[in-house]
Amino acid sequence: MRAKAFRVYGKEGHRFRGSFFETRSLLLSGVPSVIMDVINSDITGTNEYSILKFTCVFGESPNEAFEHMAEVQAYEGIFECCTIGDIVEVPLYDIKIRCGGFTTFLNNLTIEEVSKICKTYNEKGLFFFFSIHRH
Repeated sequence: MRAKAFRVYGKEGHRFRGSFFETRSLLLSGVPSVIMDVINSDITGTNEYSILKFTCVFGESPNEAFEHMAEVQAYEGIFECCTIGDIVEVPLYDIKIRCGGFTTFLNNLTIEEVSKICKTYNEKGLFFFFSIHRH
């Protein structure tokens, strides 16, 4: 596999603390190198969860490696100070991103491209609706 995404939820009945931070991309060291996109409420529009998307820069990783990365980042890494509920795999083809009339799938865009789309819509004063949802 080259990429996988996971939703990280907060404790049942609570908003997820990690989702209040800005969306960002990080390069994780290791072999193979992996880019981790942390997609938060500034893009998802909700504080129920954050999305962790892992993409291998070169080569591929087995499914178990992606699941391990998600657990490590949730409990000991980027969300170590947050109370974690569930970690649920989300198929990339099933996550849509909407910005105004523009719709695409998450696996086709980087965080930088999403930011450029949002900036363009805001500068032109167009109706802006941005969410990630399952269909």
